[in-house]
Amino acid sequence: DGAREAEEMLLSALTDADEDATGGVPSSISFNHVMRAWGMVGKNYAAERAEQLLRMQEERGRMAGQEQLAPTVYSFSAVINAYANSGRPDKAETVMRFMVERYQAGNEKARPNRIVFNTIIKAWARSNLKGRENRSEDILRHMITSCAKDDMCPRPDKVTFNIVLGCYAKSSQYGSSRKAVKLLKEMEKLNQKPGWRTRPDAITHLLVIQALGRERTIAAAEMALDLLHKLQNQYMETRDEVVKPNKIHFNAVINAFSNTSSRLNGHGAAKRAEDVLQEMHDLYYKRNQYDIKPDRVSYSSAITGYANEGRPLDAERILAMMIEEYRNGDTRCKPDTIAYTSVINSWAQSGEPGAAQRATEFLRLMEEEAEHDPDLRPTKVTYGCVINTYAKAGSGDMAAAILRRMEQLYEAGDKEVCPDKIAYNMVLKGFAEQRDVNAPQRAEALYRRMEQLREQGRRSMRPDVLTVNALLKCWVTNEAVIPSKRILG
Repeated sequence: DGAREAEEMLLSALTDADEDATGGVPSSISFNHVMRAWGMVGKNYAAERAEQLLRMQEERGRMAGQEQLAPTVYSFSAVINAYANSGRPDKAETVMRFMVERYQAGNEKARPNRIVFNTIIKAWARSNLKGRENRSEDILRHMITSCAKDDMCPRPDKVTFNIVLGCYAKSSQYGSSRKAVKLLKEMEKLNQKPGWRTRPDAITHLLVIQALGRERTIAAAEMALDLLHKLQNQYMETRDEVVKPNKIHFNAVINAFSNTSSRLNGHGAAKRAEDVLQEMHDLYYKRNQYDIKPDRVSYSSAITGYANEGRPLDAERILAMMIEEYRNGDTRCKPDTIAYTSVINSWAQSGEPGAAQRATEFLRLMEEEAEHDPDLRPTKVTYGCVINTYAKAGSGDMAAAILRRMEQLYEAGDKEVCPDKIAYNMVLKGFAEQRDVNAPQRAEALYRRMEQLREQGRRSMRPDVLTVNALLKCWVTNEAVIPSKRILG
């Protein structure tokens, strides 16, 4: 409404000026304010309206010879920002081409600057469009190669590189981490040249570390750790705050190792994650680097590493360390649902005798503590981990009991624990592994319950191939007759 009202005022002022120029004519600044207002809406229709105003502004300035109306770099930037905010980087580029066209036609105020290019790159980097990583770097490459010979192409700086690195830090595209490392090295090399301001800072290194963490390989995690140590040494030598790492950098490395860990890789990634956690502890207590003290994220990430490797005792040990720090007065280390759920998951992944019972003990503890501490309230994921533990142990009845508990809580108003198809499929898996003559009937009843819930409006409960396979396996395991017509017909 604000943008629309601002536009109405602008159009009214233009009409008045057309009728009586002695009262003054709105300037490009007037248009800029309105276009920025539309840009803040964040919708495509608003960006399109901003562009329409821009073209109206350009046409009136050119046809009427009103120089004060000629669009400036700020005018074009307002519309480019509008398209960037609405997730349309392609349209933002169209506006920039229009900007270049007007500059080449003689409008000196429309010369593209670095901010414009950075906004275009940021628009691509933050979009959900396929190929956004490649397009972001393509524009950067154009800036690098063209800045020396084209006065319309500004020289990229540290911010420009960091925007592209931010895109790679969130990318799942194969090879993104290696491209990020390559850009870091290029920044260091360009910074040695006169006039270039591409010195990597702490943010640069964090983005590369995060990109490496998404690769989920032990080699990439080790590379991230080497990069962190390089940054730490650089800070210790120079005491330059620009390159000072903090706990976010260390947490990113812990996360890189934890995401790599599994029961199959055999690389000891979880132990490497704990080593980094211990390094944070030592830097805080022995070298007084107060902004590197481990927090809730640090401990939870380390617990996740051991959970992925199915090492529950180590996961419990890290949780105990976390609890001790909290009891000693550090509220930033207060254990939450994520930490406890990760410990439960570690038991689910372990396959050890008594795993389900231990997982249930943690669940009951969370339920009790949640009565006065909402940070420990179990979620759908928490209950799902316990169900999975019983399913793997072939205890379908116990898994079903936990599922019924979820349904009761959901019906009582707790929308956070609404059982989904995954939970039902895990219970069916438990029945399939359970040697019990009555298991097939219970499994079929659960299947019918899924169909009933779907008919009642929970469409996501529609049985899938995993559902049917688990049910069929249950009948086969217990040497019963498969009711194929009732289930598949």
